[in-house]
Amino acid sequence: MDTKQTEEAAPVGLNWRNKPRRSFSAAERLAILRECEAPGVSVAEVAQRNRVNANLLFKWKRLRERGLLPVPETSAALV
Repeated sequence: MDTKQTEEAAPVGLNWRNKPRRSFSAAERLAILRECEAPGVSVAEVAQRNRVNANLLFKWKRLRERGLLPVPETSAALV
């Protein structure tokens, strides 16, 4: 009697290992952080809405406070 259980792989669409890591531009990070600053809004709500871990938002907030978060590029300068 075989007691080994075969582990079935999750479907490709559901397996997080098959997806590339998401990256956010400086403008996207700043927009999400501005959502967190609104009165009466929790960081957890903003994180769920943007499908981001709340810990990542707190990390971005710390980086911005220290001046280490990249500033979004502005449009072309007027000549």
